[in-house]
Amino acid sequence: MTDAPKLNANGYEILHHVQAGVGSHKIVLGRRGSCRFCGEGDSKHFRHRSHTIPEGLGNHWILSADECDRCNKLFSKYDDALCKSVGTILTVGGTEGKGGKVRQTGRSKGSNNIRHSRPGGQRRISYQVLSEADGISAALGTAVEFSADGKIKLTMPMPSEVFVPRSAYKALVKVGLALLPDTELPNFQRLLQWLTDESESEEFSFLDVGISCGSLGNAPPIVSATILRRKSIEDRIPYVLLMVTAGSICWQIDLMPDVLDNEIGLAGFGCINLRWNTILGPRDGDQIKIAYSEPRHFDWSSNLPAPSPINALRQHFDQNTLEGQIELEWRDMPPS
Repeated sequence: MTDAPKLNANGYEILHHVQAGVGSHKIVLGRRGSCRFCGEGDSKHFRHRSHTIPEGLGNHWILSADECDRCNKLFSKYDDALCKSVGTILTVGGTEGKGGKVRQTGRSKGSNNIRHSRPGGQRRISYQVLSEADGISAALGTAVEFSADGKIKLTMPMPSEVFVPRSAYKALVKVGLALLPDTELPNFQRLLQWLTDESESEEFSFLDVGISCGSLGNAPPIVSATILRRKSIEDRIPYVLLMVTAGSICWQIDLMPDVLDNEIGLAGFGCINLRWNTILGPRDGDQIKIAYSEPRHFDWSSNLPAPSPINALRQHFDQNTLEGQIELEWRDMPPS
């Protein structure tokens, strides 16, 4: 596959943006009694509270009123897959998901796991790395590097948590379709059908998702979703892009319309390459910015269980000042 040109945000306008965090009021999208995903119109089938962005990613504020109970049950499988794909980041960041609990990544009796706790109100991240051969703590000498200036790099393999890539991608598509204005929905009927069809009758050449990170382990509890629409039909760029953030993580995908991208063809694997920021605070006051890195791209078209895209976690810190940072080592998931 030939390399596609990289996109930037200059050709896009913000069509819809929602953002919320601790202290935010509830934001409710849509109208109860008419499901935008399957068309259900009986009000008795809207009894459950539906989270626009998965609750497992820390979303306790942005809700969808126009998602029926049947779709909510189906989408919960997709949401679970998306959370599993980044379980390591959620654990390290202390993201409070359903019931206010922070997920543990990896099985307690597995070869390795990560736990997040707050003894005495202080954050604590525990790593357990065991030898699969004898079940005892493995020597980490080969995973530790020391430099002459007092810097230490510790590389830890991540638990082999699996997820279904196609389901995780559908969780992002659901967020995008939930944010689209009603006037835009007729342009996305194929995607709506694919989202609610468990028989997988639709085929795509690849499902490209870009993932980037910022302030790993230190991002505040905040979530957002943004729909970007191209400004001019003459620009040969995808019609609509979706950006979703949850704390330290940012996802970006091409929200594929039925025909409006036909004149440009498929965007090309890896071309949706925006550098995104989340800004907290008033425009005229002190602000906090989460600057997400350039995205790493993965093909999430497979419907078979796959290892999490996070292969290992690296910690860099100065043993003199105890200051440090966290990096991720990614697995490759290119298009087949």
